[in-house]
Amino acid sequence: DVAVTAAVQAGDEAAAASGPADAAQLYQHALELVLADPGLPTPLSPFEITLRAASALVDSGDPYRAFDLLSDLDASGSSALDQGRLALCLAEAHLLTDAPESMAPRLQSAIEALAGEPSAVLASLHAKRARALFDDDDFEGSAQAADEATQLARELQLPSVTADALTTLARLDSIAGLGERSLERLDEVVRQAAATGDVEAELRARHQRHRVLARLDDHVGARDEAAAAVRRAGELGSATNWFALDCRILAALFAVLTGDWRLADEMLDVRRLRSE
Repeated sequence: DVAVTAAVQAGDEAAAASGPADAAQLYQHALELVLADPGLPTPLSPFEITLRAASALVDSGDPYRAFDLLSDLDASGSSALDQGRLALCLAEAHLLTDAPESMAPRLQSAIEALAGEPSAVLASLHAKRARALFDDDDFEGSAQAADEATQLARELQLPSVTADALTTLARLDSIAGLGERSLERLDEVVRQAAATGDVEAELRARHQRHRVLARLDDHVGARDEAAAAVRRAGELGSATNWFALDCRILAALFAVLTGDWRLADEMLDVRRLRSE
């Protein structure tokens, strides 16, 4: 029990200090100890430790391991709220893996179980469902889900969920050929996320700005946007964030396309990534 408590506390400290890989390792160690001795008195349940481990794994750039860990979790008998939290964590990991199965049905089931009681979890479920439906090419359903998430998030004053939904709406604008409107939405998200310290929202919006510029055939702008996202992630201590890692690859690719070999070398320098 002392080892579990120490591992959880150290994991919390690592997560707070922008060390998601260390946090993930510590939480997984705590989970192994708990599962080896189910009767062990611990500060957190296996359910809670698993959610923290999965979140840290996603933040450290390993959504595949996070999804596997969550899929193995026995959540039978959990409350509707905890089932919703689990669905959110699963969706967050799944949306970064490009796995073919849709998360939309599971998210919808969780939404129905929580219907009628506005909450942060419910708002987040709508926002994640909007992203899942977008990936399913159900753009009308995605827009409806994003609008529901935005309305509920603003009602409950949840800037992170609002940013998530607005970024999805910006993606929909881009698909519809409304590139300038998409960029305006994303600028708003970046400003608000930076003001509130929401690293995930800011990096996702910057990542999407790159995609919009690329779709507009602005290769130099797309290159510079991706590189700026990478540098911003380094400033925020989140170089291994999934969107930051993808922007690093995209910045290198567009640097090659535009003949900026110095930038390509910079983005592909693994030693630099480790130092950040």
